[in-house]
Amino acid sequence: MTEKNIVVTSGRPMNPGGGGGGGGGGGGGMGMGSWLSGYTYAHISGPDPAQRQAFTSVHRYESNARKRIVAAYEKSLQALPKTVTDEVARLESELLAPTKNPVDSFARIKSILQNLYNQAIARRDVEKKLSLAYNGAEPTTRDVPYHPAYSTSYARGEGGYGAMVQLWIKSHEAHYQALIMDQMAKFLSEQIALVAAAQTEAIKKANTFTLPVLTDKAEMGVAAGSIAITESPRVS
Repeated sequence: MTEKNIVVTSGRPMNPGGGGGGGGGGGGGMGMGSWLSGYTYAHISGPDPAQRQAFTSVHRYESNARKRIVAAYEKSLQALPKTVTDEVARLESELLAPTKNPVDSFARIKSILQNLYNQAIARRDVEKKLSLAYNGAEPTTRDVPYHPAYSTSYARGEGGYGAMVQLWIKSHEAHYQALIMDQMAKFLSEQIALVAAAQTEAIKKANTFTLPVLTDKAEMGVAAGSIAITESPRVS
């Protein structure tokens, strides 16, 4: 029985993670699908080891890509709280000037943060949808071989398997981008609540004034004290 095996038509071994101009076996220099773009695939008859070599090379690339993506996610997640708080601090330094109305300034800051929150939620939903592009499931729970087309991918035409690997990587990256956007939305929501509370306090101060409380000698204009009257806060 003749078996079809996937090989590189140029005759070079398919070794995306190995030596040469871009590999090195690590995460660096292995951009999404970078090694795939220069290769084409063809159907040939040959021994099973050739197929194993091809698939093993791709799986090695999958493993390296997974490590690279997770490492980037963890780094971004660690930096996220500072990124959000730094942005809030920047807005406050620009908008909470002594010459400006603090109530209006807090309203402006809250509006900007709310817009960023809405953008983060929208981006999260887009990334979630992209993450399901590979086999309609979360890509982190499965490797390329678990795709139904795995067993026949090398017979689907030029670049069939390579395209499937790229789709897996894009879905994998989208999954973690969605997690980042979700966390960003949570941090922004917390900051919005803090700004809203500060705005409420600013409104109370702006609408608080003193009214003289007179004694029974009011006709003589003698003030005995004062009370604070605060209007109901109006939060925009």
